[in-house]
Amino acid sequence: MIFIIPTNTCFWVWCFIGNIENYKNIYKIKNRIVEKPLAVFVESFNYLKKYTNLSYKQIDVLENYTKPFTLLLDKKYCKDNYVLKNIERLPNKSQYKKIAFRVAHEQIHKKLIKQNWPFFLTSANKSQEIEIKSVKKVKQVFKSDIKKYNIKIFDDNILEIKTPYNYSKIFEFTKDGLHYIRK
Repeated sequence: MIFIIPTNTCFWVWCFIGNIENYKNIYKIKNRIVEKPLAVFVESFNYLKKYTNLSYKQIDVLENYTKPFTLLLDKKYCKDNYVLKNIERLPNKSQYKKIAFRVAHEQIHKKLIKQNWPFFLTSANKSQEIEIKSVKKVKQVFKSDIKKYNIKIFDDNILEIKTPYNYSKIFEFTKDGLHYIRK
């Protein structure tokens, strides 16, 4: 199943990490180029502690970071064989030299991830178009895809979108500290 659900910045589209067919379908419904990998949505910072080679100091920085973020991490620093094995099955696996991790902050997201393990995710919009901030707009944009690709849309009352999309940061750790990809 493909899910469309609000986050605190916009709606996101995501699928269970083990379902390669749904992964491919996300690219189809978004008209996304295969050179752009999807992020991996994980339940908590405990996941990063257990399944990456991040230091305790780096984890502490992430846990105390107050804005939504995505962390880019060289694939070689990921220790989750399940995630790595599924990335190796992807048609665009060569694009995953780095893995973008997003940590869930909302209970609804944590619950879904806990039930289904990590998800691949990206913003729920057609590529090169603005982010979607209402369930009405989601249904309009993806009208022809909902039944065709078995998309479950979560009602926008479950989580309030309260921050602008560009509020979310993308960064990676370097020897000098945080390097921002999108600030």
